[in-house]
Amino acid sequence: MEFALDDTQQSVRDLAIEVLTREQERAGGEHDHETGSRAIWKAMAAAGLLSVAVPERFGGGGLGPLATGVLLTEVGRRAAEVPALATLAFGVLPIARHGTEQQQERLLRDVDAGRVLTAALNEPSHPLPDRPRTTARQDGDALVVTGTKTDVLCAEEAAEILVPVSLESLGTSVTMYLGTGITLVGLVACVLWAEETLGRSLTETSTASASTRRVSRTGV
Repeated sequence: MEFALDDTQQSVRDLAIEVLTREQERAGGEHDHETGSRAIWKAMAAAGLLSVAVPERFGGGGLGPLATGVLLTEVGRRAAEVPALATLAFGVLPIARHGTEQQQERLLRDVDAGRVLTAALNEPSHPLPDRPRTTARQDGDALVVTGTKTDVLCAEEAAEILVPVSLESLGTSVTMYLGTGITLVGLVACVLWAEETLGRSLTETSTASASTRRVSRTGV
C-alpha cells in the first residue's frame, strides 16, 4: 500500500509549512499573543489554505479530508494557536459532505476569508457520542432543540456552531442542524492550544445548554 503524499497533497503541505513558518516568525515579535494568532489565521486564509476542502463551485479546492489532514498535521506540528481543527474538521468537512446546497452556499463561501466554524460534539459524561442525547422535534416551521453540549472547541470565535441532534420524529436517525440562536453559557476556547484554559477546573470551562431552544428551519 502506498502511503506517500500525492502531488496535490504535497503542495498543500509545502504551502502550509511556508505560511506557518513565515507567520510564526513574524508573530514571535508580537507583544500581544492574540494578535499574532490572528495574523497567522489571516495569512492562512489569504493563501487559500482554509478552503482546501470547500467545493470548487464555491471557490475552494475541493480536496476533501486527506488534504485537510495534511494541513492539520502541519498546524499541530507547529502548535499554531489557530482554530483550524474546529473550522476545517468540525465545520467545513461535514458541511461539504452532508450540507444542503443552501447551507453550503451560506456557510462555506466566507471560509476563505477567515470565518470560524465549529461543532458542539460533546455531551455531559458522554464525549463524542454516536447517538446524541440532545434532541430536536418539529414544532410548526421551527425545531425545538433540547439538550446540553459541553466543551465546544473555539466556541467564542465561531460564527456558526453545528449541533448534532437526534430527531424525535425519525427515531434514532441523526442529523446536523445549525445551532443558530442557541446561547452558549461559558466556553472552552481552542482546548488543544489555548493557554488560558490550562489548569482551569471544569466549572470554569464551557457548557453549551440548548434547553428547549427554538431554531427556525429557514436558518438551518
